[in-house]
This record gives sequence, C-alpha cells and structure tokens, in this order.
Amino acid sequence: MNFISLEYATLFCIVFVLYYLLPRLQIAILLSASLFFYGWSQPVELPLLLVVSLASSTVTYLILKGRYETQRLMAYGITLNLLVLGFFKYKFLFIEPLTTRAPAGLMENLLYVPLPIGISFYTFHCISLIGDAYRQQFTKDDLSGGLNFSRFLRNGLLYLIFFPQIVAGPIVKAHQFMPQIGKKMIQDVPFAEAVKWIIWGLFFKAFVADNLAQFTVWMDQPATFQGLGRYDLLALLFCYSFQIFADFAGYSAIAIGSAALLGYRLPINFNRPYTARSFSDFWRRWHISLSSFLREYLYIPLGGNRHGPIRTYLNLFITMALGGLWHGAAISFLLWGVAHGLALCVERAFTPMVRNLPSKGAAAAALQIGYSCLIFALVSWLWLFFKLQNFDHAWLYIDTIINASKALTFQRDQYALIAIYAAPVMFAHLIPKRISEKDSMLMAICYATMLMLSIFDKGPTDAFIYFQF
Repeated sequence: MNFISLEYATLFCIVFVLYYLLPRLQIAILLSASLFFYGWSQPVELPLLLVVSLASSTVTYLILKGRYETQRLMAYGITLNLLVLGFFKYKFLFIEPLTTRAPAGLMENLLYVPLPIGISFYTFHCISLIGDAYRQQFTKDDLSGGLNFSRFLRNGLLYLIFFPQIVAGPIVKAHQFMPQIGKKMIQDVPFAEAVKWIIWGLFFKAFVADNLAQFTVWMDQPATFQGLGRYDLLALLFCYSFQIFADFAGYSAIAIGSAALLGYRLPINFNRPYTARSFSDFWRRWHISLSSFLREYLYIPLGGNRHGPIRTYLNLFITMALGGLWHGAAISFLLWGVAHGLALCVERAFTPMVRNLPSKGAAAAALQIGYSCLIFALVSWLWLFFKLQNFDHAWLYIDTIINASKALTFQRDQYALIAIYAAPVMFAHLIPKRISEKDSMLMAICYATMLMLSIFDKGPTDAFIYFQF
C-alpha cells in the first residue's frame, strides 16, 4: 500500500482510532494492520513474510533462552535469511544458466517468481533481531511480558512487520525497537512533531520527487537521451540527485511520523546529506540507518580499523561493495558501491595531510565549501549507476554527455520547472536548523503551504524508488 494513497490514509485513521480505543488489543491491531498493509497489492507474498519472520523470532527466542548452542543457532538463523534474500534478489545469476539443462518450465518458473516488496529491509530486521539477541543487546528483562514464547513471537513479529517501516525502512535495530513494545497512551503522542514529519514527507514525495520524475524518466531510454544536448543531460543527472533524496527522505519522514502517532520512535534517516564535508560525512548523513547497519553488522565484524591501514581499506571496500550489491544483482549497483568504497579509502589515506591544512579563516572556509561541492557533484554522478541499472545504458549516457553538442534542447520553461521543483531540496539543506525547527508563525505558514502544494500540485508518478529493494 502506498503511503501517499487514499487507501493508506483510510487504513491509518481506522487503525489510529481502534488503537487507542482498545488499548488491550494494540499489538493485535498493529499486526493485523501490518499484514493488511503489506498484502494489499500482492497477498501471495504474505506466506513468505510470515514464515521467515516466525522462523527468525523462534531462533531468537531459543538464543535468549540459552538452552542450545547459541552461536550455531545464530549462524543458522542468519544463513536462512541470507539464502532467502539471495534466492529472490540474485536468482538470475545462478538459475538462468541452468535453464538449458533443467526440465523445461521448472527453472523458468523459479526464475520469474516475483521479488517480494521490501525483502531487503525485513531481511535486515531479521538479522538484527537474531544478532542483537546473540550479543545480548536486549535481554528478556527488556521485553514486555518477559520471555513467554507466544508473547515473544508476537512481539518479534511486530518488530519485523511493523507497517510504517516494513517496505523501505528506516532500518530499525532490534535493541532499539523491542524495548518500546508495550501499551501506548494517547496523551503521550507528540502530535505536532508527528504531523510535521508527515507533511514534510508528503511534500517532498508528492510535490518534489514525483514532479521531478517527469523529467528524469527521459534518462531511462537511450533513444530519448541521445537526442538531448550536453547540458540537458547534466541537468537531468542532478535532477535525479534531487529526486532520489526527496523520494526516499519523504518516505522515511512519513514512516517516522506515522510511527510516532502510534507511540513508536524510528531513527532519523537523513540529515542534509548534500552538505556533507567528506564522503565519510555523506554516509553519516545519507540513509543513516543502512550506513549504521552495515557498519555494526558487517564492517566491525570484518575487523573495522583494528588491524592496520591495509585491512581497514579492504574492510571499507568490501562493506561498500556489498552495500551496492544489496540493492540488486546488477553491475551498475556493484560499481556504485565500489566507487563509494574507493572514495572512502582514498579519503581516509589523505586524512593526515588534510589535518595539516588551516582549519580557520576565509581560505579554509572557501576550501571546505569547494570540497563539499565536489562531494555533491561526484555523488550525483554516481547516482547515474543507481538510476540506470543496465550498465550499457549508463555508459552510453556518459559517452553521450562527452560527445553531445552544447546546444540546449530543453525549453526555458522546462528548466524553470526543474529549478522550482528542486528548490525545496536546496532550501532543506541550506536553511539553518535553528530556523527550520523553530515553532513560529512563519514555519506554520510554510507547513500549510507544503500541504496545499502536495495536494494540488502532486506529480503524476507515485511509486517510491526504494520499493524495488
């Protein structure tokens, strides 16, 4: 179910009313709503979600009980989840070569099993549930109802399928969410904060991202972009950079606001990433929950920075490469991750030299602004491999930019529209927090305007980019 649809608004209003009218049934109401939300368009995917979630919860329960070899249980549980994720996301790499050898129809049927929506996100939640229990980052004393089996399955299932975040995050670690499960009171709801999050997210998704998508759709077909000029292609490249931020940050904001209305706190997922002062700073600001997950569950277990510089560079490279492949089995995703990994390694290698540069004064400020602009430009260029998952198309796009004429194919009004729809992203990054987070009449007018624009100037495209993951 789409966050910006009338169906979602209706569902949430019904859930909200029943949730606080029937406090004893709050968890049952959330579980029912989550299953309805997830199965709205593809109910055939519900059995897989339930099997994987219940299996992961059972393994976690056994780890917390400590009656079996917990390390082996953890390995079995995580392996099961990775196998399920690997089958659905990477089956074309392994099954397609077998289609010529296997009985006709068998492999084809496996090959075209649809990718379950949000499988990457709920698989990460399953891994977090199992891993956090093994590392004792939450214990039975942190859980509502203790370690009763049926209650734990219920609570574990709620964490894994909680509808505001199941499809595209934010990725919430188990030790952040599990202790929150319990009875919620309506007087504790931060209404103003939650409504701000929802309006902000709705505005950036419906008004900004969906309107910018009218232009970036031209990037999808070589026959289309080969007829454009160099500056048109560059404009579309940066247009997509603004779009993907508005789209994903908008989804995350609606998820945070929806969860807050139900008494749950989800982590902030974006913090002005395009003002990053370095690549490492960018990854502390962009998709923060994924960056944190990869660091805690992959980079640190690989050794982090504890075994010398060469091993540190290798761990950074592996983490970012796998982070790219997490998005899908495509060379473009791998190159996107590898490029970010290399950038982090190079940046880390030159950090000692940078520390010796002046840190104060006009020259230092100008140098830092210039470097931030360079980071933004490089990040935007790399989004090309994210947008065009067919590597040949991505390479053709780059080649066309190099060889295209400097003539402008877009009309002035088209450039004006791109600027209008991209402007809120720039304002969101550049307006000081002391102004944007202040409760004032000016900000109230801004939020009211954002809501009106979301309703009356909504773009024609409403699919979220990260639904494909």
